[in-house]
Amino acid sequence: MGCCQSRTRGDPPKKREPSPRIDAKADLSAGSERALLGVSAAFLQALETQLRQQFGDEFDKLTTSEICTRYVMPLTKARACAWVDLLLEDPAQRPHLAPATVFVSHAWKYSFATTLATVLYHERTEVPGAYYWLDLVPNNQHAAVDLPYEWWCNTFQENIKEIGRVLLVMSPWRDPVPMTRAWCLFEMMHALNGQVQLDIRLPEAEVDGFVDALAEDSDAVMDMLVRVQAEKAEAFKASDRAMIFQTVEATLGFTELNARIKAELRGWCLEQALVAARAREVEDGEGAGFASFCMQIGKVLREFGEYEQALEYYGKALKIRLATLGEAHPDTATTYNNMALCLQQPGPNQGQYEQALEYYGKALKIQLATLGEAHPDTATTYDNMASVYDSQGQYEQALEYYGKALKIQLAALGEAHPATATTYNNMAGVYYNQGQYEQALEYYGKALKIQLATLGEEHPDTATTYNNMASVYENQGQYEQALEYYGKALKIRLATLGEAHPDTATTFNNMAFVYYKQGQYEQALEYYGKALKIHLATLGEAHPHTATTYNNMAIVYKTRASAPLTGTTFNNMAFVYYKQGQHEQALEYYGKALTIQLATVGEAHPHTGITYNNMAIVYKTQGQYEQALEYYGKALKIKLATLGEAHPSTRRVQSEICELTGA
Repeated sequence: MGCCQSRTRGDPPKKREPSPRIDAKADLSAGSERALLGVSAAFLQALETQLRQQFGDEFDKLTTSEICTRYVMPLTKARACAWVDLLLEDPAQRPHLAPATVFVSHAWKYSFATTLATVLYHERTEVPGAYYWLDLVPNNQHAAVDLPYEWWCNTFQENIKEIGRVLLVMSPWRDPVPMTRAWCLFEMMHALNGQVQLDIRLPEAEVDGFVDALAEDSDAVMDMLVRVQAEKAEAFKASDRAMIFQTVEATLGFTELNARIKAELRGWCLEQALVAARAREVEDGEGAGFASFCMQIGKVLREFGEYEQALEYYGKALKIRLATLGEAHPDTATTYNNMALCLQQPGPNQGQYEQALEYYGKALKIQLATLGEAHPDTATTYDNMASVYDSQGQYEQALEYYGKALKIQLAALGEAHPATATTYNNMAGVYYNQGQYEQALEYYGKALKIQLATLGEEHPDTATTYNNMASVYENQGQYEQALEYYGKALKIRLATLGEAHPDTATTFNNMAFVYYKQGQYEQALEYYGKALKIHLATLGEAHPHTATTYNNMAIVYKTRASAPLTGTTFNNMAFVYYKQGQHEQALEYYGKALTIQLATVGEAHPHTGITYNNMAIVYKTQGQYEQALEYYGKALKIKLATLGEAHPSTRRVQSEICELTGA
């Protein structure tokens, strides 16, 4: 089974033409050209054969660092030169050299055989004919120890930019060594920051192991992501580590770097899971093994907030289990339970509380008949049903069912268990909803103590508890304490769930509200904006959470109306009113923005053109087409003068006018 491809966000990388082989007479003595030379897969295959002959069985255990000191440096010792210098002088080797098309990012303290195997697998399955930049080849290893950090920094940064594609050797997948090495993270940062294509790859021999682990223990995937913390990376030189960390802080910062790396890894994990699921379905689409695999895939998808896809795979599992095990089987109950979990989550096709309760009811009936009242799985279903009652505002019913769950968990699992912590957390949430804040903090404290001991600080469940405690402090008017705890939650969620996750949006929203209560309106709008961006991407325009965020932004704008406002602020306020369907108020505030712009920047300014365009959109929405045409005309005149006819913004306005006039 092939590895998937993980790409950086943003503009797609430019397509690169295959590198031409080097002419035997070409002069590549120039340092800049030599520094960018890559080697072919055929060269690497021959190298592997030679190294196995020289080192025997020991080869598989040798690190890249050991290959450097025991093979490359003796080979180049006589001239104290780079390996590439010898290759360029050998007519038999020159056809295997060309400008590199793939930059290989790998850990020097890990097996060189694994790096070679990954590169060859990548060439065979992804980019036949590629030329790979391996630092062992073009860099002079005799001089490397004396080169300053600045040289390495500029070399890697410029080479990544010029080559345009990075292959990250991801091994072993449970605890990837590159994630612990400062230079690998430095290379990833420049790939991510420079919109360079990033391929995350396992060696072929580890792919099946990753898929098997998915089938047996999907929690291992989350655990791997939790362990990735760039600020804990090491380097051979302490000074290099310090300088790399300074560079990270000066560019992305560790929180953003962790978030971006984990976003890439999540994409890689999800794609691997889906590819594996499709392959398993072809092999055994109706067997018990495939049903179990679907359950694990569904769990991974659910953990990552992909509820629709999770439901699809849970549905496949349910169909098989009903046909092979029947309704009255614990595994069937588990499937109903997991489907209900997806149905009660926020999203365009979720929040279906009655259907969720129906599925939980089916699960509970089966569990009581087959496992009994005192079983942990029965407790889980009580817990889940209570969460639905809580969401519906039926707090006494919720506490009753949480109480049933807690009683079973304390007897069967003990106090110091994550499941017990979850129930404490949930009960605290009900007390919070009832306004019993001290009781809520007590139960959140019980949950946090267990989570820190069993899951650790950097876990999504721990983030949830911090977030919940912050909400209590907020409602008690302890705003600084609230921001501190929301900050703890946000840091963990960005690192483990990523920016584009509904839970991350929730924390942004909560922090925005605290800033609003403190009168820090600009900060509040910034954080509401972050939440809105996530809601639009994950939940859609028509979701209640999206509408609530628009409403909250409108409240902030209204509240700060007594302060001096700019045309931009009025424009933003108008946009919020427009999205809420309050068209007259939108026009009023666009009018205020226009008045300021005409007085300060004039008629012929691009910002004035934007406001005319926005007003035209509102008039069009209202069906006032004559008025819309008038304002589109004003906008078009400005855009033609300032942006030109070929600009996409100008063309959009022309298209709107054509639509209204039927031209």
